[in-house]
Amino acid sequence: MFCNLKVVILSHNRPVYLLESVQSVVNASKFLPNGIDFLIEVSDNSDINECITVISEKFKEVSIVSRRPVLKPIDHFKKVISEADAEFLVIFHDDDMMENNFLANLFNLILQDISIAAVAGNAQYMRDNRITKDTFLNKKFKFTRINTLDELVNCYFRYDKQRIAPFPSYMYRVDYLKQVKLDKIDIGKHGDVALLIEVLNFGKILWTHDIVMNYRLHGNNDSGVFSFFDNLNLYNYLKYDKKTTNVVALKNYHFQFWWTWYKEYIKDKSVLPHLNRIKIIKKFINKNLFSLLLFDYGYKKYMLKIKFGQIRTKLLKLINGYS
Repeated sequence: MFCNLKVVILSHNRPVYLLESVQSVVNASKFLPNGIDFLIEVSDNSDINECITVISEKFKEVSIVSRRPVLKPIDHFKKVISEADAEFLVIFHDDDMMENNFLANLFNLILQDISIAAVAGNAQYMRDNRITKDTFLNKKFKFTRINTLDELVNCYFRYDKQRIAPFPSYMYRVDYLKQVKLDKIDIGKHGDVALLIEVLNFGKILWTHDIVMNYRLHGNNDSGVFSFFDNLNLYNYLKYDKKTTNVVALKNYHFQFWWTWYKEYIKDKSVLPHLNRIKIIKKFINKNLFSLLLFDYGYKKYMLKIKFGQIRTKLLKLINGYS
């Protein structure tokens, strides 16, 4: 059924979190303007029945689509896009929670300008069930407008710009979203970045720095798990497919994932068995680290922030140990 606004919640084997997520969307829907045709759908990609059972029992107004057999995450995501039957679409996660202003704020923003392909908001981090003061975007600013590939790449990969809107906070204009060639985003776990880049071909992206959701960190998150080949896929996509001219951001990103891989290798020598490449990789890291320390103000600021955080953590442990 076609509607003005649709929220699809991607579900996978987390019935307790899913209940909280759906409830938060229902609550946020109450703040939409009158007369909006609105629909909530759970796209259940679970291999257990409990997710469908708990939602069908508690939320009669929520439609449920069962994905059997279970799809790969990227195929699940692409399926939801291909089936989109609304003017505007939010693809939400089953472990995150909307604030009451999420739908109303983003809906109002995307209506303001037909050239806006997608809008997104700020989020606070949740650690399991505890909401922290840490946020994705800097609350000192009101909006970030992204018109070009280079501007988006800056936000994601430059050491002095690494503040981004969380992916589940996006609301898309479906007319533009449907024009994206979905095979372009099939690059592994960073297909979300590729989707945003492809969306930019059809319109602008606008971020509001207002808090609109809580982004949950927990033991089953895979967003923090490093994958060398997924990072390499994204790097190749940026450099050879999109041919970004943002040399600084590309260089920063190239260094980030090789440096992260090398630290993983030091901890576990089986990470990558091509030992003859280690000397080449170490040479690359040393050369670029020297260059970043000398010439990249953003990197120096980034490293100082990390060091300050480490010192602060150690001091707090000492204080708590004596209290």
